[in-house]
Amino acid sequence: MGRPLPRRADTAQSGGAARATRGAPVRATHHATQHATHTNGDAMTASGAHETTATGLGRIGQIAMTMQDLPVAVAFYRDVLGLPLLFEAPPGLAFFDCGGQRLMLARPEDGEAAGGNSVLYFTVPDVQAAHATLLRRGVRFVDAPHVVARLADREIWMAFLRDPEENLLAVMAEVPITG
Repeated sequence: MGRPLPRRADTAQSGGAARATRGAPVRATHHATQHATHTNGDAMTASGAHETTATGLGRIGQIAMTMQDLPVAVAFYRDVLGLPLLFEAPPGLAFFDCGGQRLMLARPEDGEAAGGNSVLYFTVPDVQAAHATLLRRGVRFVDAPHVVARLADREIWMAFLRDPEENLLAVMAEVPITG
């Protein structure tokens, strides 16, 4: 599916996560943080309980997206989309909170191309309201809010948009069917 990710020699590795010695700055890299895992293989459910799978995989701890122009991307995700910026770290990383899921924006590693990332689907209580708010903030939508699936008890609504680097994003809501 993809090529193995190389490790950087300048980052001390422990369980795949970057760490520094006392007094030295942490130099988390795109690849080092991408490979961070729970040390005990636990996952937390929505209720806060831990759940362990047979393979040791749990909930996704972080999603990474590469960006060519990180300052422009940070401004868009923080100021336009309104995501809380958790922190920035060298060499060119920015971390956001997406409702308890961490999103890392990073400059591409040497030889990598930016973009071509997965689609991020942001849940919202009301797709129409989110669409209107984001349009006022200058967001470029690919389409208007629409139903993508009708289930027995709910409809799934989505509207797709692009970030400044043309990555596809969506706002989505599951609307109960009443009656």
